[in-house]
Amino acid sequence: MVLTLDDTRTIQGALWNGTGFDNGTNISLSVDAQENNEINFDFVWEGQTEEGLAVYADPQGGGAWAYRTYNLTSKAWSAQQVFFTLNSGNAQKVKLCGHHNSSLVGFMSKDSSNDMNVRIWNGTNGSVDAGFPTEEASTEDNPNGAGSFDCAFETNGTQIVFGYVDLTNSVDDRIHHFYYDMDTAQWSIAAIDDANSTDILGAGGGVIEALEFIAHPLTEEIMAVAMLNANDIDVALWNGTNFTMITTNQPELTAECNAGSQVCAGFDWFRNDPVPDITQIAPVDGTSGNLGEAVTIQANVTDNLAVDTVILNVSLPNGSTRQYTLLQTDGLYQVTFNDTNGAGQHDFVFIANDTSRHQNVNITNVSYTTGDTEEPNVTLIVGNGTFEVGTKVNITANVTDDTAVDTVRVNLTFPNGSTLLLTPENLTGEHHVNITITIDMSFGVHNFTIIANDTANNINNSITNSFNYTDISIPQVSALTVEPDTANQSDTLNITATIDENGKVSTAQANVTFPNGSSVLLAMTNDSTTFNVSYATELFHEQGTYNISIVVNDTNDNVNNTIYTEVTVNDVTVPTLNLLLPANSTTFMQDENVTVRVNATDNRNVSVVRVNVTQPNGNFTEFNLSKEGELFEINYTNTSQLGVYNFTILTNDTSDNEQTQPNFFEILNSTKPSVTLLTADNIGSLDDLDLECNVTTSNTLANITLYTDLTGSFVANETRNLSGGSNVTTFVIGGVTDQSLIWNCLAADNVAEGFAIANFTAHVDTTGPVVVNDTPANGQEFAAGSVVAITANITDNNLSIDQAILNITRPDGSTRLHNMTSGTPYEVNITNTSALGVYTYNISANDTLDNIGTAQRIFNVTDSQPPEVLALTAVPFNAGNQVELNQSANISVNVSDGVAVDKVLANVTFPDATNEVFNLTVHEGSRYNLSFANTTQAGLYNITILANDTADQQNHSIKANFTVNDTRPPAVLNITTLPRLLLRTNLTNITARVLDEGTVDVAVINLTFINLTSRDSVMTSFGDIYNLTFTPEATAPKGVYNISILANDTNNNLNQTVRFNSSFILAIEFSPTTTLPVGAEEGHSQKTNTANTTRTRMILLRERGCLWASPLRFLSKNSDTFITHPLGGGNNELIF
Repeated sequence: MVLTLDDTRTIQGALWNGTGFDNGTNISLSVDAQENNEINFDFVWEGQTEEGLAVYADPQGGGAWAYRTYNLTSKAWSAQQVFFTLNSGNAQKVKLCGHHNSSLVGFMSKDSSNDMNVRIWNGTNGSVDAGFPTEEASTEDNPNGAGSFDCAFETNGTQIVFGYVDLTNSVDDRIHHFYYDMDTAQWSIAAIDDANSTDILGAGGGVIEALEFIAHPLTEEIMAVAMLNANDIDVALWNGTNFTMITTNQPELTAECNAGSQVCAGFDWFRNDPVPDITQIAPVDGTSGNLGEAVTIQANVTDNLAVDTVILNVSLPNGSTRQYTLLQTDGLYQVTFNDTNGAGQHDFVFIANDTSRHQNVNITNVSYTTGDTEEPNVTLIVGNGTFEVGTKVNITANVTDDTAVDTVRVNLTFPNGSTLLLTPENLTGEHHVNITITIDMSFGVHNFTIIANDTANNINNSITNSFNYTDISIPQVSALTVEPDTANQSDTLNITATIDENGKVSTAQANVTFPNGSSVLLAMTNDSTTFNVSYATELFHEQGTYNISIVVNDTNDNVNNTIYTEVTVNDVTVPTLNLLLPANSTTFMQDENVTVRVNATDNRNVSVVRVNVTQPNGNFTEFNLSKEGELFEINYTNTSQLGVYNFTILTNDTSDNEQTQPNFFEILNSTKPSVTLLTADNIGSLDDLDLECNVTTSNTLANITLYTDLTGSFVANETRNLSGGSNVTTFVIGGVTDQSLIWNCLAADNVAEGFAIANFTAHVDTTGPVVVNDTPANGQEFAAGSVVAITANITDNNLSIDQAILNITRPDGSTRLHNMTSGTPYEVNITNTSALGVYTYNISANDTLDNIGTAQRIFNVTDSQPPEVLALTAVPFNAGNQVELNQSANISVNVSDGVAVDKVLANVTFPDATNEVFNLTVHEGSRYNLSFANTTQAGLYNITILANDTADQQNHSIKANFTVNDTRPPAVLNITTLPRLLLRTNLTNITARVLDEGTVDVAVINLTFINLTSRDSVMTSFGDIYNLTFTPEATAPKGVYNISILANDTNNNLNQTVRFNSSFILAIEFSPTTTLPVGAEEGHSQKTNTANTTRTRMILLRERGCLWASPLRFLSKNSDTFITHPLGGGNNELIF
């Protein structure tokens, strides 16, 4: 890609396609105005995508860098976008660095405010990576145009190296550098100002005005070329971790560089083009074949560029030559060579050339022989079998050949894989060969191969066999000694034995068996045939007889374990004795009990602890002390005599070693001071201990002493002088950390002294309890609603556990505290586990000093069970298992879930195979109901219940059905006739409303005349209104007509119960009168003159006990309006 800038501030981008510039990809990019002829645009190809990146000064004022990408496949530029916006100044200089194996591009830029910025372009994502060092605000400004910064990829490394020149005068003659690691996606610095710098470049005193980085084509090295304003040129070499200065063979330090106004120095690395590589040659060098036999000659030829030609030169046995061109077939270059009629050696020379302009030629030679190809015949006579150590092995074979045998060898392979080539003796002229092996051979199977060559160098190495050279003798053990032969515990036993073996010793061990039957196996080391090992006994080891036997294996696994000896180890260590009570020269009151307490230990076991007491009168008594825990003690009560009691403690161990300790106490004839320990027993403290004692006496107090036992000895800690008859004294014990002590106070008056009746214990404890969570396991899963038993072992070194509290955080973030039940272990049951998710709990345990120990775990509550669906019913409201059309059915089901039911649906399939889904609502408890009213179709309705819980577990296995029947006939309503009375030859209209829960099929009118003849007519429907229009004939008889309407629905339900009567009547004329003439009947007319002489025609009809009258004109208008009056007995008065 070529980018050019013209004087109209326009960049032209043109692609060179290998033979010419592709004008179809040209683009014009507007850039910001240049400053001081500086290059404010650049282009680089991405190595792992088919795209290039162009960055240039944004044409909208130059306050940002803009970019476009070019796609090599589509040969199209992207739309312009902002690369990044500057903090200040205008975009001035830019440099991009790329690598052929990476989609990353390094970016460096300087703006008119001398700010330096760097970025990483990620070609894979098509964006600038987030995270980069903060800008450097004071970099060298070269107003003449050359860039004093650059970047480059390590060719064989993982870093992009960036370099620039700082504006500061003291450092502007060196390269400041840092890098971006592509593997970790991390910068070496957080701010550009933190960059490292090289040593001074140039002759000194100059400023670097131009900088170029050139990467080595194979390694991670980068050469930096610096051009300074004093026309100096210098270089620095990046070695993969830092820049180093080249102190020998420096370049010219002065040049016509014009203060770095242009790049006036260049550098490049030598680039090697190796010759082609020729491998897998066949036939291999030295191969032979038969006369006249064709030979396939082939080789694998590769090159870093491309192979051009592969030629084979053949030198025949008669000195003539041939040349062939090898053609590539199945990846190999091949030719078939047929000129093999001459016996002797053929020399093949492979010549391979590549396509580079350099003369890169590889020449490789092999030889091939034609002639005698029959190998000698070899027959083994003797040589195999098994041989003892020290015997000789004889190998004999017959070797013959059709021409002449040249040499015979025997190749012997030892068990360890090493080999030896032997030449046998030829016993007869027919090559009856023999060899006797007398060398020192290792044990095991020896394989041998007979190799026979004839004079044509045909080789037979197919005869192989083996013999076994073995050792069956066990190692010989003698001179077994143990020093010392009688030892004491803690002595070292030195065990020595002489071991002789024909072969080689594999292992030698001393097995030491103790008196109790246990044993230990010790590895012995040797100097020649003398083997030795030392075993150090310990004071705690048993005394008695130690049995020591030697176990020796040779390399053939022959074992000798029959040699043994014994040594006696004695226990001569006396027990250790420490008298705790009474202290030497202690005084007691007459008849006061004296507690004798002893701490006695031994390296093995203490057998007995005794005390001999000599009373003031010389009487002597001896007592055995009882063991109380780790101590021995006795309560001596015979203190009625006054004076000094001498006593001696005697201790024996189980080996009858004895230790003694003399002492005495004195019995006084006076009441000793009374001592009360006021500080509670087993008190605890976080730091200092305040131990308070109360003392009273009938005499005069002298002093009080605090006795403490911190290390197993009861010793005086502090003494205070007292006076008077009573005192309360507080002793402060400091410097004790996490330890318990036994204490008592000894009070003395002017006559006697005395301790408190019993020792107390105090503790300093700053360590919290140890909380070990037993169950559940961390991260264990439970089903929702489970009871989770949380248990923990809680212990404390010195104090009691005060309380243990469990704080549990539910998945919704709410927390709750639980007191754990004390015991081994502490426990609490968590029952509220309906919420799904992670439960985090912390166990906090306090001791009585409020030291805290904690442990934390989590468990998960999951829901893997679908809802349970039971007792699905689809019951019509009128009971039974069937429902009429348009009647409701109640769909009811019990749904429960371990967590929570989300929704319950009913998928209803109608008789016509369509279906619809309905929501069921909670009726009561776990009962879900649906009042289903969409029963407009007759037939079978199938129901499937779909139940989901809040974890989206589904149950759709429950099904039911019910049947909708249509058993009710259509309803015939609102029957009317117009006119109300039928008249001959007048048009009559009969109308009725016919309704059905399903669909009405047909409605028929049956008209029965007074003479009992009848006819049926189908009514015409207008929705649910059915109509029939007809005209009675002029000859229709007068009388009552029966009219019945028969309605049928599509389910063949028939309604034929609707009937009504109508009559034909004669028209009469009469004039209205006040009184109807007596005897007037139906069909008669009466004329009456009134004040109004208008004649009025009326029709009178006696029907169902009423007299009907209507103006005829209304009837002629199909009016059904009548004036009626009920008729009674006698005369009736009608008023119209």
